[in-house]
Amino acid sequence: MRFIVGCVLTYAIIVLLIPSPWSLIEQDSAGFINFVPWRPALYPAFIYGCTALHLSLVQITWVQLSIFCASLAFLLSALLRAGFSKPLVALFVFAVAANVLYSTIQHSILSDSLFFSLGAITLGLWIDYLRTGKVAAIAIAGFVLGLMIGIRLAGMGLIPLHVVAVYLCWSKRNVSALVMIAALVGPLIGGVGVEYLVYKAAHRGQEHQSRAPYVLFGKGAMLIRSNTVYTGPHAGALTAIGAKVYSIYGPRQRLLADAPLLQVRVLLSAQFEAMAKYDFLTDDIERAAAKEDMSAADLRSDFGKQTIQQNITGFFSLALINDLGLWSVAVRRFPPTAGAITQFLNEHAPIKDMDMGDLDPTQPSIIGLIAYPVFLAAGAISLVAGLSFSVFLFRPSLANTTDGFFLLLATFFGAICHCYTLFVGLVTGWDPRYLMAIYPELVLIFLCLISLALRRRRWLRPFARALNSERRKYT
Repeated sequence: MRFIVGCVLTYAIIVLLIPSPWSLIEQDSAGFINFVPWRPALYPAFIYGCTALHLSLVQITWVQLSIFCASLAFLLSALLRAGFSKPLVALFVFAVAANVLYSTIQHSILSDSLFFSLGAITLGLWIDYLRTGKVAAIAIAGFVLGLMIGIRLAGMGLIPLHVVAVYLCWSKRNVSALVMIAALVGPLIGGVGVEYLVYKAAHRGQEHQSRAPYVLFGKGAMLIRSNTVYTGPHAGALTAIGAKVYSIYGPRQRLLADAPLLQVRVLLSAQFEAMAKYDFLTDDIERAAAKEDMSAADLRSDFGKQTIQQNITGFFSLALINDLGLWSVAVRRFPPTAGAITQFLNEHAPIKDMDMGDLDPTQPSIIGLIAYPVFLAAGAISLVAGLSFSVFLFRPSLANTTDGFFLLLATFFGAICHCYTLFVGLVTGWDPRYLMAIYPELVLIFLCLISLALRRRRWLRPFARALNSERRKYT
């Protein structure tokens, strides 16, 4: 216990001392503070509860850091129970604290704060469950995962691995199959249900307002082609909107296709998709919707769905671009690409109607020199680990040994990382901030591999001593 307390205190001191790249109030903060209806309710409810206690925004960040430290303590205890050595656990703490994009998010009024805290608890519970197969661990993990979804819908990308974890430990269960399935599904629904009840109470029973229509419209703008045809009762309005969208986004699509570097395409793709979601052709869409006697949200959704259906290949290609973008941390500050990106933006900025948004040229930095290749390498290694996870799907018994268990954890964490990033890439654009949610899993992959390497050395020691003994006989 003293070791865990010492690690958590060290973490808190480091986070309080290092400068944060996050401001107290970021662009998304207003929506949480004002409890807007198109945000999931749990984090705004947390802010509301804190302000009801007369806490200032700065004091709320102290509460956020305290909650994360408690979550970290639980995760560290799970790591120790799983067999990680204390030096490796301490290394994990320093690695998590050193990544300021992850650790200092607690200083800002963003939902990532509670999302990261609940993510640490869920991670610890998954480790306990994979080690013991106890139904309580997976049930509580499901409830906490439901709460994560109630904070950010990106948590839905973790559901597949939550289900797969039950399959892996099916033979270890000490309850009936029906009870196990109930423990898998019930708490998860319960956690999501908490958000539903809070939303209803906060917004006086109104239905959830979704940003899905805006997301679908943004995808449609990125995927529309000259031969896209709209059908149905609102075909005329959709065709007219589609023509305006293509007149603006057709040149942007060609610009992306002509990008000299993949990094340039990844960067511009995210910017263009974001620009199409909000405040784009708003007046045209509302007028068309009024003439069709439908809501603007329904018109946006219909446009996006029909456009995507006619360009499925492009939809998945865009998802992969967004996935790669998530791993492109500080890409604009990486010296080999920063110059090419700046030159490309300068060359194309004068093009008529080719608004580049807020992509001002930036200078390369030491942060970009380190962060960009490190996260790309982490993405590649975790991808290999995630693909290797399929071995355990066919032979779960391989995890029954100590070394097999560490290998299972490494591959399970890799699968979590890429299941999450692929889901985010499918449903929205990319921002490196979104990647930080699975940063602890990335660190743990390397700790598992280090543990395996150290154990391999211990395996070899008896053979090394025997070999040295034989050598001495002949010298």
